Amino acid sequence: MRALAVVAALAGLFGSAPAAAQSLTLEQAVALAVARNERTQAAEQRRAAASARVAKARSFFFPDITVVGSYTRRAHETTRNVGGTEVTIQSANALQASATLALTIFDARSLPLYRQAKLERDAADSSARDTHRLVAYEAADAFMQTLAEEQVRAATRNRLSFARQRLVDATARQQAQLVSSNDVTRAQLEVATAERDDVRADTAVRRARLELGFLLGRVIDGALVAPAVAAPAAGDVRSAKTRRWDLAAAIQRTAALRESAREPARRFIPSLGLVGQYRVTNEAGLSGNNTDWSVSLNLVWQVWDGGERAADGRERRALTRIAELDAELLGRRVGLELDSAVLAVENGQAAVQLATTAVEVARKNADETAELYRQGLTTSAVVADAGISLVEAEIELARERYALAVAELDRRHALGLDPTETP
Repeated sequence: MRALAVVAALAGLFGSAPAAAQSLTLEQAVALAVARNERTQAAEQRRAAASARVAKARSFFFPDITVVGSYTRRAHETTRNVGGTEVTIQSANALQASATLALTIFDARSLPLYRQAKLERDAADSSARDTHRLVAYEAADAFMQTLAEEQVRAATRNRLSFARQRLVDATARQQAQLVSSNDVTRAQLEVATAERDDVRADTAVRRARLELGFLLGRVIDGALVAPAVAAPAAGDVRSAKTRRWDLAAAIQRTAALRESAREPARRFIPSLGLVGQYRVTNEAGLSGNNTDWSVSLNLVWQVWDGGERAADGRERRALTRIAELDAELLGRRVGLELDSAVLAVENGQAAVQLATTAVEVARKNADETAELYRQGLTTSAVVADAGISLVEAEIELARERYALAVAELDRRHALGLDPTETP
């Protein structure tokens, strides 16, 4: 992951939150998710496995050395008289040791297979980086959703406070015999409704915190700190394609399959190998030598294999073409994702501006209506409607802010940036 920085265009969408001893910032949330999530750990293991396969492919270019020792106990010892000398042909206790070195001097298949393993390692590395990015975006989205739910809860609590204040006013006016008891009943109903909505909003916040904690691998019990203001991310399709790790992985897998498709045709080329052996035994035999060595060159040419290599070649070329088409489709989709995200950001900015204006108007209307009610110039029903309108406007603003945050995250994802990376 690149160095974490301030979030672009996500900043200030939910206002400022007080930093507590156990407060959590967006950067910390992303870092925890990437470090602790099982998906990122599994991606690292897949990268390690791909590196091991490269080492395995590289071993083809080095010799194999084998040492074998044996002990044989026989029922009888076999000897022969050769030229007046007693020669042991088979000893009752036979000891033998040999060391063999085998080296492939030339095999036309080795190079494409080695290049394939290296490209698959690069693809696994790119996939691991992309997994890190995806987990980071999931954490950022969960973080923003939790902030949005907290804003909704704040709106419901404002409604509850407003309803309780209206109940106080209605009770005072009813005791002064300025209004009927029906105003008090309506105010009590409004308080009960506001309390119900507050419980639901609090449950939504707790659920969002549980989801965020699941992604981060820890309990979220502190305040969430809203990101600071920063410039929105910018870029074009060309720059996005150079930064998208998923596209890089697709291109590298295609190249690996292309190398794999070259291997079957090279099976027709003869391979050359070297074998050297050194042998030690206590059975000299007729040669009279307890030690011996040999070196041989082996040329292997498989003239016909029943059509297997031709079939493998056709299959691998087809798989390569499929991968090429998938990579081309993903490359085109990058442009679509970026254009769609830009439109969503523009729409979200306009929606947030309109929702902010609506909240300001609704708050002014609620204050004015409450004052008119205290002066006896309006009815309790009008006051209740004004309070509900204010809460609905505040909730809509919180949702539009969250939608804008998600749209900005989508744009940063389409550009190939990390969620907390400075553009």
